[in-house]
Amino acid sequence: MKFKIASALLIFSFITFFSCSSKSEEELFNEAKEKIKAKDYNSAVLILEDILIEFPEGKNVAEVNFELGKLYHSKVITSINQLAASRKAVEHYKNVADNYQQSGHASRSLFMVAFIQANELEQLDQARENYNLFIEKYPNDELVSSAKAELDNLGISAEEILKQKLDENN
Repeated sequence: MKFKIASALLIFSFITFFSCSSKSEEELFNEAKEKIKAKDYNSAVLILEDILIEFPEGKNVAEVNFELGKLYHSKVITSINQLAASRKAVEHYKNVADNYQQSGHASRSLFMVAFIQANELEQLDQARENYNLFIEKYPNDELVSSAKAELDNLGISAEEILKQKLDENN
């Protein structure tokens, strides 16, 4: 039984690989965008991941990583649990922030790395480091005030923050 399942997966992988490899990076990226519009997120992720494999130096790599970060962070991928999805989101956002700093997504990607580390992965030291790096690298970004607020409240639960705000107003 295990052999049949493994064989089926291998055949599916070959079919997917060879059907994708005949398409250009742009065609695959457009196909992934259509899958996202149709809310077929699992298929979109497979196509986007294939783009990274087939076109590792392609012109859309930053955009592809950013889209993957958004998809994993939005928790719409049913094939993995939330913790794994958060880790994958950080991986893809970090790739953009580290390797594609001239892209239009670098600043937001770095902010999202810190945000997910702080609020979902409880990696407070890394989050602090990345929020500070974000503020240093992008001092005029519209998210700087949010990064500073996140730093001020790092490690404090949402309930505690709300209580503090209510106490300030009374």
